[in-house]
Amino acid sequence: MRGEAFYYYYQQILARYNLQRMANYLPELEDFDWEETIKTGYNPDLLYPNGAQFPARPAQQEISSIKSYNIEDLKAIEQRIKDAIDSGFVLGKDGNKIPITQYVKGINIIGNIIEGNQDSVNSRYYGSYQTMMRNLFALIMDPTNEHGVAPGVIGHYETALRDPAFYILQKYINNLFAQYKDNLPSYKPDDLIFNGVTVQDVAVDKLVTYFDLFDIDVSNAVDVASMDELEKLNYIAKAMRLNHQPFNYKIKVSSNQKTSAVVRVFLGPSTALTHSNFYGEQASDVYYGHDTADLDRLRNYFVELDRFPVELKNGDNLIKRNSREFTTTVGDNVSFKSLLKSAESGNTVLSSVDRQCGFPDRLVLPMGHKAGVPYALFVMVTPYGADEHEHADYYHSEKVNYQTGVKDIYSCNGLMTVLDNRPLGFPFDRQIENFGRFYMPNMYFKDVVIFHKDSTTDNNNVLIKKNVNDFDNVLSQQTAHKYIPSHRLMDEEIVREDDDVRAYL
Repeated sequence: MRGEAFYYYYQQILARYNLQRMANYLPELEDFDWEETIKTGYNPDLLYPNGAQFPARPAQQEISSIKSYNIEDLKAIEQRIKDAIDSGFVLGKDGNKIPITQYVKGINIIGNIIEGNQDSVNSRYYGSYQTMMRNLFALIMDPTNEHGVAPGVIGHYETALRDPAFYILQKYINNLFAQYKDNLPSYKPDDLIFNGVTVQDVAVDKLVTYFDLFDIDVSNAVDVASMDELEKLNYIAKAMRLNHQPFNYKIKVSSNQKTSAVVRVFLGPSTALTHSNFYGEQASDVYYGHDTADLDRLRNYFVELDRFPVELKNGDNLIKRNSREFTTTVGDNVSFKSLLKSAESGNTVLSSVDRQCGFPDRLVLPMGHKAGVPYALFVMVTPYGADEHEHADYYHSEKVNYQTGVKDIYSCNGLMTVLDNRPLGFPFDRQIENFGRFYMPNMYFKDVVIFHKDSTTDNNNVLIKKNVNDFDNVLSQQTAHKYIPSHRLMDEEIVREDDDVRAYL
């Protein structure tokens, strides 16, 4: 599922970025056009390790051919991918036609082709589309390398997300996946319903974001002559970063049988956001209530927060989760010194659970507002596992083994863990033609509001007087089956603006 994971990773990055744009009342991203300039300028204010500066990009900069290939070469590859999507097959290395109509197999093939990885069925014909596109943007200031200007931040995975132009570029690339998915039929009610299971209610704590002071270990950025000198260094940079108050949510589920199930939780746009510029010309057409909103238009902006297996008993079930348990997020990295000491001791495994990649926990909620920003929490409960013979058109073919009692099931990023063989992004990964045929009893929309707590005084002095992360102790905090993020919560009196926490069920 490498190609599918490639697609879904960037789809979720774009969805999260757009939720943040909503919080700031910004419109949707503009579309990239080969004939137009890149409107947004950007100055990264970063240096390469050798001291060279990352180039700034002025506004209204034109895209040009580079030394390795020209724009027409890339347009030709793009057209080959589009033709393959519309025809329902790609061309293999020997010219054979490989069908892509079977969903999971097809999305993998398309994803591998667009990424241009080693699993691409024909890299000579389809090239490495994503990398080639990124290079055009990265070398925009010196496309022919005439002046020796270093590549821009988009040319590196570590820095690409800093540049606003990255999201415009990635939206354009993801449109190829949208073209493929829009060729697939919408899910039928039988694909969505969980017979005998109903989500009756969802309750969520008050959602609060704030800025707090984090320590960042930068000792490894300083040149040293020996390891002994490194041992004596302890350089710490402090930065204000967005964070959120940990929160709980509860789901009330009724079932007419004892069964294994999978719970999915998404955060997405609220239909109450009719005042936002994000809806643009459609603002007058978006009404209160999910049954009348253009959910098909908004489905690509839902961010998956959590996906986990549960055992339902016959009757009423109350499922409790904390934001620290989300399978899609991770805490901060440990310090360089901690990693070095761990390696020297022979301990190369940081914990028994592979949680070294994922979306930062502190950024899981988009920044709120003092008056609150409305969003929607979507919960869906589906059967665990799948009958591949009945649903072979879109289920994964691999089997998944789940042992009752194991609470944490992760891949490197829990977002990519397959629990019930359904496609990543289900049920928002296909067009929603009719809300009545989409919304089932095993689904639930919960209106939520995200508030923001000002963590500075009137003269902009930071209220926090102590560090909120203690990365040097993180290794001792990780137990056999539980991951403890390295950052610390703020003091209780600072975290909570008041005691008004939404009541549970």
